Amino acid sequence: MQPDPAAAEPWRLPAARSQDALFFANADFTNGGPRITAVNARFEAMTGDAASAVAGRSLRRLEVAADAHQRSQLRSGLERGEPVGPVWLRETRPDGSPFTMEVSLEPMRDESGQLTGFVGVARDAAEHSDSEEMIRQVVEYAPAGMLMVDADGTIGLVNEEAVRIFGYRRDELMGMSVDRLVPKESREGHARQREGYAAAPSARSMGRQRDLEAERRDGSRVPVEIGLVPLELHSGSHVVASVVDITERKAAEANEAWLRQELERRNAELQAAVERSDALAEEAEAASRAKTSFLATVGHELRTPLNAILGFTDLLEQEVHGPLGDSRYREYIDTLAATGRQMQTLVARLLELTRAVAGEAEITPTDLDAAQVLTDAAERAASRAGERAPAIDVELQSGRMPAVVDRRCLQRIADELLANAAQHGDPAGTVRVVAAPQTGGGVTFTVADDGPGMSEDVASEAVQAFVQPTTAYTRHQAGLGIGLSLAKALATAHGGDLRIEARPDGGTAVHVTLPNPDAPAAA
Repeated sequence: MQPDPAAAEPWRLPAARSQDALFFANADFTNGGPRITAVNARFEAMTGDAASAVAGRSLRRLEVAADAHQRSQLRSGLERGEPVGPVWLRETRPDGSPFTMEVSLEPMRDESGQLTGFVGVARDAAEHSDSEEMIRQVVEYAPAGMLMVDADGTIGLVNEEAVRIFGYRRDELMGMSVDRLVPKESREGHARQREGYAAAPSARSMGRQRDLEAERRDGSRVPVEIGLVPLELHSGSHVVASVVDITERKAAEANEAWLRQELERRNAELQAAVERSDALAEEAEAASRAKTSFLATVGHELRTPLNAILGFTDLLEQEVHGPLGDSRYREYIDTLAATGRQMQTLVARLLELTRAVAGEAEITPTDLDAAQVLTDAAERAASRAGERAPAIDVELQSGRMPAVVDRRCLQRIADELLANAAQHGDPAGTVRVVAAPQTGGGVTFTVADDGPGMSEDVASEAVQAFVQPTTAYTRHQAGLGIGLSLAKALATAHGGDLRIEARPDGGTAVHVTLPNPDAPAAA
């Protein structure tokens, strides 16, 4: 059959110049068509066939030569007038030499979009040998395990990493069905999935949304991620599978999950501990408030009868209604009066402590000479302590120390600390008072003794009301443990601080800071 000049004419000039082997076919699907209508010189040179010998051949013969997947593509492409290929045909030239031809088809349409025919591009597959060698090199040196599998699922190419992952020798993997690398219970399903993939191949990854395992030569399982890429070669359709051994990643993920769970557990425990601590703190605060309220009530309840006792004692001392008579009554009255006044002082301190702890202490800063206030307190402490008390030495940076603080608060703190130091210090030693002005009108001072000293734990207990730690510092001393707690409560109410410097080897120092309440806050 001679070429159809009308059908080939629009392509004649570009076809003659093309370096590709081209052929043209009509769009007549009757009588086994479409059929070839013309070829170019490059096609004649590659195949060894003259144009007259090729004209009239049906494109349907391509379907016979192709594999199942390619046949489906060809049939669908021809009927719909869509691009087709590439497919590979094994041909023989007139001189008897065999060759493989790669063929692709493109539809031709007129200006109205009507299908008028097909143009085919044919290439000698031998020209692709360099490309296939390049593919082999890429597969061999890829860091992941690589398998190239044909349309039947037969492994045709592997690299060294795949050998390591699966535990087979290279020659054992070559020619093996890829289904054997799937766990036994999944092989049948894998074969169906492979056939479904061949019908609609596309690049895709597997194993990210669900766990995948491969089976090694020894029957052990290895977790993997797999990527699939379809590849068309002159030898047919192939799939290149990249296989990544994710054993270490899975172990790291498991460890990370364990660490995350452990962190969540520890956080839950910490949260529970914090909640328990908060609850205990609230209970302790409530208990402290209850204790303070109780002490205030007791103090007020004791004050009234105590005032009556002291009042009647005073009348008896003055013999307002007549002489006492026996001299022993005078001794009794003196003892009763002294004890009553001691009790009155204790009640006053209790009430002052409860007010300070409750935040009800009245702080009225005034201009004063802090040096004089501390000196007067030292003299009072010395006169009360008696001869067996340690000496009291007041050290001042200057003769006068102007300050703007609450006078009564400063006096009370100094009295309590000096009384405490005189009581617990070495009778043969010295109580030292060191004071210095503070920026803004405040004052800071330290009361230090050379008694037995105390540890940090004991020091933290010493400022708690009614706590009298049993130590060498307190063992032989009486008292309710009000002094240091009252001094600290007053210092806090004044906006300052009281800190005990623990000296386990001997001596105790109490540092007090009283700022000017009216001074502007530091920026």
